[in-house]
Amino acid sequence: MREEDSKLMSTTTKVDTIIDGLRARIQSGEFGQGGRLPSFRKLVEEYETSQETMNKAMQALQAEGLLLSSGAKGVFVNNPRLRVPGIVVDFSEYLKNEGLTPKSEFITKPEIIQPSQEIMKSMKLKKGEMVLCRQRKQGTDRSFFRIATDYYPMHLITDSMLEKAQNDPYFSLILAIKENFDKTIELSQEDLIARLPNTFEQEQLQLVRTNPVIESKSSNFTADKKTCILYYHKVLNANHFILSYNNVIHYWE
Repeated sequence: MREEDSKLMSTTTKVDTIIDGLRARIQSGEFGQGGRLPSFRKLVEEYETSQETMNKAMQALQAEGLLLSSGAKGVFVNNPRLRVPGIVVDFSEYLKNEGLTPKSEFITKPEIIQPSQEIMKSMKLKKGEMVLCRQRKQGTDRSFFRIATDYYPMHLITDSMLEKAQNDPYFSLILAIKENFDKTIELSQEDLIARLPNTFEQEQLQLVRTNPVIESKSSNFTADKKTCILYYHKVLNANHFILSYNNVIHYWE
């Protein structure tokens, strides 16, 4: 065996040993639920390894969804995965009901745009019809869970709704459409793809390259299938969610 191959096998074995050891400690509750792990330096010393090897082990555990990196604040045990219904009318309110502190930020400024051919077809729009596009990252005060890009037909957006939607990342247009037009989502067509994140998604969601994501594209209509209330494109950190589907739409009064 070549010396280079021997060194590679030795490093790989060490990484796997650290991963198995830390995983067992996390699952046993040694660090507590949502607790902070010892400093990187202490772990390197404890496992008598190099920073490179420990970094590989920590990234693997992040990709598994067991750990969550908060930058300078340290590395924490990740919260249990959320069981999320297919359509959640107000994601921030849903997180509150789960005992979490929601956080939502605009990635790009909301604007009225001419939709692409794909979106026009998915929303059953006529040529020349415009949509309001909102792109946000959403999650909790600890980390962002998903990137949400939503498209709403402008004939369902009043001036007051537009102003709120452009200035408040927590504002729910689905609820506003229900209140102003008495239209609710009754039918949904969704496509899901599991994949690895691109560079933009890694940056926005603070993901390691091997962390899986779920890409979701969905057209959401009224019961008569004639009015599309919302078309969305979401990218979810797969380590935070269990997607659970039923036919009930959850509204919070």
